[in-house]
Amino acid sequence: EPEGSEIPKIIKDLISHLEKHALRVPGLFRISGSSTTINSVISQFDRGIKVDISKLDNNVVSGVLKQFLRTLKEPLIPFDKFDALLECHDAENQLEAIKNLLSQIPSTNVLILKRLMQLLVKVASHSAENKMTPSNLAIVIGPNLPRERVATTFGEINITTKVSPLVQLMIEKYSEIFPKDPPPTFSKAVPRSSTIGPAKSVSSASMMGSRRVKRDRKALATSNPDPRAKPPPRPPRRPTISGPPTTPSNPTPSKGIPPETVKEPQTEEETCARCSKGIGEEFIELCDKMYHPECFLCYQCSRELTNGYFKYEGNPVCKECRRKSKAPKN
Repeated sequence: EPEGSEIPKIIKDLISHLEKHALRVPGLFRISGSSTTINSVISQFDRGIKVDISKLDNNVVSGVLKQFLRTLKEPLIPFDKFDALLECHDAENQLEAIKNLLSQIPSTNVLILKRLMQLLVKVASHSAENKMTPSNLAIVIGPNLPRERVATTFGEINITTKVSPLVQLMIEKYSEIFPKDPPPTFSKAVPRSSTIGPAKSVSSASMMGSRRVKRDRKALATSNPDPRAKPPPRPPRRPTISGPPTTPSNPTPSKGIPPETVKEPQTEEETCARCSKGIGEEFIELCDKMYHPECFLCYQCSRELTNGYFKYEGNPVCKECRRKSKAPKN
């Protein structure tokens, strides 16, 4: 694998598992796997405990992949290219702007991005069964690719409104942006289908440990060094204006779960944090909570948040209530 040799093994193994066993799973990347299990699996990697991916629920595998990308020391779209990425959205020819941007970032990052998009193209080709169209995939994957050096509310809004459409374009125009690997055609029908069962077997290449994870993270960080700044803290949870939910992002310490017991059952239906009714196609997500658009109101005064919002104790508040409560600004 001369071209893929620069891709960290953990990413290759996670993607390969999803390609083999999860392309038809409804809500893949949208439905959150158990955050406790995801954090435990990552903790096991870091502590040198081998994890058999075949024993994991598919939504846990996708959650581990997203969290790995989200917590890289330097994101796939480097810090110094964040503004350039946003400019691609406003460019007259977005396709050429994206191709030009990719020519300016480290080759390892491009290879990882290409492999990730290759997976998303395959997932989208089964959207009739998994309900994950290019647009839905872009909404849940896009926020994990770029990151501001210092997170701001304005930057988070830009990621939601500008980055997701660009990721959708990368999926739909994969063969033009990343040549050589023509994607399968997207399905148009929308029949119902059940999830695939767990894999019966997996190769020894799927058994991963801490040394490889740490080496992979270090390799990605050193491929795009930044001598001016210390490693940034993990970013806060990014709200999603519309689309499916993303995986919780703040790992908590865990003693770990033995590899043979990490498999999780299917997650329950998501509900609105305000009215407790089921969540549909459109929703807003904040701090692991989901709201219907009409229910996304100030937690303290119930005012509509048409002019932006602030987070206070995990809840959305308006500017006036933030000032009264002295809520920390994002």
